[in-house]
Amino acid sequence: MGKWETAKHFVSWLNLCPNNKVSGGKLISSTVMKKKPNPASQAFRNAANAVQRSDNWLGDYFRRMKARGGNRYAIVATANKIATIYYKMVSCQQEFKPVELTSYQQKYKQAKIVYLERKLSKLKKEAA
Repeated sequence: MGKWETAKHFVSWLNLCPNNKVSGGKLISSTVMKKKPNPASQAFRNAANAVQRSDNWLGDYFRRMKARGGNRYAIVATANKIATIYYKMVSCQQEFKPVELTSYQQKYKQAKIVYLERKLSKLKKEAA
């Protein structure tokens, strides 16, 4: 794992990151994944696809991403997360401690409430 400086470099090598082409601050094109997939990235994508029906926090994450951008988007986003977890486990020599589903959902709901309150206060300022 010494070949990659960070988990983001590893994920980029696996082609599991967004391919956004930006020029002058404008998004020219965006594809979910590049044309030639890495065999290792295919394994991470298969793992992400298998997680979608599971009853844990990664399955919940997959379903939220699927609602946001479709099945292909969710597979790549979840595979990205799994690859990042794998990189951190191997490079730091630590075991993975998953989050409980209820606490994960509660944390997500709380973050969404904070986001919506901030958006509401911004709209109130614009209206006044």
